[in-house]
Parts: sequence; C-alpha cells; structure tokens
Amino acid sequence: MAGKTMKYYKSAKGKKSYKKKLKKDVERSTSKEGLKKRAELKRLRRKLNAPKGKDVSHTKNGVTLKSPSKNRGSKNDTPGDKRARGRKYKK
Repeated sequence: MAGKTMKYYKSAKGKKSYKKKLKKDVERSTSKEGLKKRAELKRLRRKLNAPKGKDVSHTKNGVTLKSPSKNRGSKNDTPGDKRARGRKYKK
C-alpha cells in the first residue's frame, strides 16, 4: 500500500517531481560523501555481526542495532531528529 507521498508521485501532477527526486537521490548516493557514509555503515554492520533485518542506528551513545521501522528517527536519540520533525503546536 502506497503512502500519500508515493501516491502523489505516481499521479500525473507529481511525475515531474518524482523524476527530480530520483535524480537528487542518485546525486546524493553517488557523491563522495554518500559513498563514504555507505561504506562506513557496511563496515559497522560487519563489525557488529548485524543479523538480517537490523539496521545500524547512530545515537547519542554511539551505534546500536535497531529494526528498520524503529530506526526511522527517534524523538530522543539525536537533536537532528527533533529538528527534522518540526514543532507541535497547541490547537
């Protein structure tokens, strides 16, 4: 089941945005920084003997193994996660 964003990208209105997103994703993942980051994560996974289905999570206390769904961002693991989520306003 596709989420809201993917539904938008698949619609006629969002196809141009989706192509732009894919292009940016490729640029980001093939840049020197992106390649370096992926290599570091692979190295950590091997070092930690991460079982299948676990991701390496960067937290305040170093690196730990988490399930991919839990590794989507935590409200209290890193300050970047809090900033990325935005603020909740009172209604």
